[in-house]
Amino acid sequence: PTDIMDAFLGGLAILTDPYMLGVILAGTLLGIVVGALPGISGSTTTALLLPLTVTMTPGAALAFLGSIYCAANFGGSITAILINTPGDPSASATAFDGYPMAKRGEAGRALGISAISSAIGGIFSVFVLIVAAPLYSTSPEPAMLTDKVLLACTPASPEPAMEMSTSSATSSRARTSP
Repeated sequence: PTDIMDAFLGGLAILTDPYMLGVILAGTLLGIVVGALPGISGSTTTALLLPLTVTMTPGAALAFLGSIYCAANFGGSITAILINTPGDPSASATAFDGYPMAKRGEAGRALGISAISSAIGGIFSVFVLIVAAPLYSTSPEPAMLTDKVLLACTPASPEPAMEMSTSSATSSRARTSP
């Protein structure tokens, strides 16, 4: 636990550097603008702008690309709310509720909800990463640890997820037989 706290405080100390704050701000603004353009996702933008990070330090490059990716997810919701065209694939569900709110004159409220939701989700995922990363680095088998986490997140249900009827099982066996 103390190693996690030391790493967390070290990360916060990096954020006090004005250069890092500028890199994160530039990546965030660029990500919001590009995320609002339909057809260009956050992962495409990070791939296209990867050559810009050649002269940066590794920490600054990761912060720049990470802020572009995260901000593009929010940027896609802007067009999803305002014109019912998601700018990013992850914003397609935002159009279901956001665009009707915009038609009722509540576009500002919808954009605010989207921004707050994106911020909460981003902060929560960073905390999960801070806790989970040391587990992955010390585990002898990362794939086994991933399986345990996924199993723990799976809801227990007495009913099977899929049931195959006897008629469909018979017809599928009939098609596969020679």
